[in-house]
Amino acid sequence: MAKLLMQEGRDADALDHINVAPKLQPGNQSALNRQFLLLRRLHQNEGAAHVLARLKAVLNNDLRRDTEAGQVRVKQDLLVNGGPSASSSLPAPH
Repeated sequence: MAKLLMQEGRDADALDHINVAPKLQPGNQSALNRQFLLLRRLHQNEGAAHVLARLKAVLNNDLRRDTEAGQVRVKQDLLVNGGPSASSSLPAPH
């Protein structure tokens, strides 16, 4: 709904709708990004700065989690198969 309201230029109404999403799903990157954009459009820069900080934290947390998960997969592959597989991120030895 917020996306449609934004397309119609009804940014204040869109913000009312989008403000609910981060409360229900604090890690929703799309909602946080849209909330940030709307706050900037409405010149609510202080609120936008707070949302941007939350968005950065979510992105960093997701990146850290994904990186750790990738390291676990590579380590497990090395232990089970004795070397990297075609799907691991390690280059094949030459």
